[in-house]
Amino acid sequence: MSNAPATNDLPSLSIRRPVLIVVLNLLIAIAGLSALNALEVRELPDVDTPRITVTATYPGASPETVDAEVTSRLEGAVARVSGVKNLSLIHI
Repeated sequence: MSNAPATNDLPSLSIRRPVLIVVLNLLIAIAGLSALNALEVRELPDVDTPRITVTATYPGASPETVDAEVTSRLEGAVARVSGVKNLSLIHI
């Protein structure tokens, strides 16, 4: 006669067709990754930090004189501005 009746539930389907279940799991994972990449970031928006560049020339002066006379005064003036978190100098 016949074997046990075939049931149509997920465990029996996964035993009969394991490749189908693997493909379905991969499709779900790919859909989840693409949805994750499509999410907008609202808590950490892309913000350009304000930046200012100050250039000072002192023709004919030695580097030590420029450092003592110009750079130190500029550092003091810029450091007094509220909200400055980082100050870096580049001597050329």
